[in-house]
Amino acid sequence: MNKQYYKENLPMYINGSLPGKEQADFERELSQDAELKKEADFLSAIRAYVKKEQIQTPGEMGLFKLKRQIKQQEQRDSKNSKLTSKWRTFAIAASLVLVVQAGVMITMTQQQDAFTPLSGSDYSENVIQVQFTSDAKESDIRALLLSFDASIIEGPSKNGLYRIRLNQLDDKVIEQLQQQSNIIDFVTEE
Repeated sequence: MNKQYYKENLPMYINGSLPGKEQADFERELSQDAELKKEADFLSAIRAYVKKEQIQTPGEMGLFKLKRQIKQQEQRDSKNSKLTSKWRTFAIAASLVLVVQAGVMITMTQQQDAFTPLSGSDYSENVIQVQFTSDAKESDIRALLLSFDASIIEGPSKNGLYRIRLNQLDDKVIEQLQQQSNIIDFVTEE
């Protein structure tokens, strides 16, 4: 047996796990090789120290208990992360709703004056009341309205009056309308 063999199998010699003949060969080699003897003494000291310390293990029940505690902690962590994730989602959704609501309110306040009613009597500027003659034709009324750049905004009422909005209204326009006696019976400014 060579020196390499003895160095590799030294731990087995220290543990006493070598067969009887090899054990005797090892002892003979140790008495002849001082370096191998030092290594054997060092390993023996380490083995004695480790045996002396003997750390108590929790045993099989301790292992199960440890695994259960780890699993419970993982479940708590996953529940907390799910809860945090849900709250984060709700917070983002609420923030988006607030942003949209603020945007709608701002645009509504900025455009409030831009709205015009589709019907009703909200026109107050340049409005006149007109009663057409009973024999006035629709084509004549349309031609008259186009010539004055006017539009009917309401009518006829029970009395046969129409409310008409003009783009430009002054006394001269009223006079010109009153001269259209073949189409208009009555004209007055509101």
